Amino acid sequence: MPFTIYVPKNAESSGVSITYTPSRNALSISSWYDHICGSESEEFTLSELLEELHVPISKVKAALKIMEARQLRTTAAAQNAV
Repeated sequence: MPFTIYVPKNAESSGVSITYTPSRNALSISSWYDHICGSESEEFTLSELLEELHVPISKVKAALKIMEARQLRTTAAAQNAV
């Protein structure tokens, strides 16, 4: 199941959508304006996107540690709520 975020978060008449598709491990990025006019979407694997943006592996590892900590807190909170 794909997951999509919009920039800005409450985009209506114009914005950018970024969709992650886990089965392909890919991000699709597209934009629109005036409610309907859009650009062609471009798809990247996560590694392609990070490489094209020259994101250092150290920054990726740091981001993954933050994500892991958030997921652990969320899991613990859910277990405590039961």
